[in-house]
Amino acid sequence: MGVNMLLRRSTPLYTELVPTETANQHIIASNCNNITSLMEFTKKLPPLALLIIHLEIDSDNIMALDSLRTDEKFQVITHKPQHGITHAMLNTLNKSSMGTMVYFSGDEVFIWSMVKLAKNSGITDDKIVLNRCGSKRNVYCVHCSTINIADYSSIIQCNTCGTSLFVRNHFSRRMGAYLGVRADN
Repeated sequence: MGVNMLLRRSTPLYTELVPTETANQHIIASNCNNITSLMEFTKKLPPLALLIIHLEIDSDNIMALDSLRTDEKFQVITHKPQHGITHAMLNTLNKSSMGTMVYFSGDEVFIWSMVKLAKNSGITDDKIVLNRCGSKRNVYCVHCSTINIADYSSIIQCNTCGTSLFVRNHFSRRMGAYLGVRADN
């Protein structure tokens, strides 16, 4: 067995939002309501960096972004939850240039739907930063082959077949989901 196989992790690694200084463009998509974290991220950007922000947030937090909207180096685009962010993000990714860094911040359901878009647009893993906040994740039921949106409980019930599932600490990046197997009752 090779060394790389021993070092490979099944579960994703998440980090803080810290801009990559060598990037010429920064794209962030978030469904996190933690606007303070986003504001701290923008303060760390290098001079003349272009930041395009796609947010899926509620209207209470939009007011906090007014200072970003007036800065010429930022483009802030907000979307109501579940509407428009996928299409807008895909358009942004397809127009991005070489040297672009992409940051996804949110719950795992959101993050992994955005990762799939980025990879389909040709963005490589080394140009993607993941920051988890929120309490939702995808769980794949091995019994009926469906994906369930769940919290971080170790046992959930499949929404399709009703099986009690033990959520294993095994994550499929391709599916963006943890593996759920029949729980011993």
